[in-house]
Amino acid sequence: MSKKDAPNYRALKKDDDPSKTCSTCKAWDPNHAKATKPDTGYCEMYDFVCSGPKTCDAWTAKTENEGIYRIADILTEDPDIFMG
Repeated sequence: MSKKDAPNYRALKKDDDPSKTCSTCKAWDPNHAKATKPDTGYCEMYDFVCSGPKTCDAWTAKTENEGIYRIADILTEDPDIFMG
């Protein structure tokens, strides 16, 4: 799959729900090696680097536990991240 397969990938329109962006989608991976620019992440569903403020019609909500596991993954990868 690729970016062209993401249904209606776009900048938010005024009638879109502003909470449903790529950065809040279950498929968003901001730590992927290909996501090198600020505010980008890798779309695990469609295999492309997407922009956090954009959306598509396949947006899927994260579960509460997924957010907790993402924090655990970050801390495992870099335990000093919050120590500044």
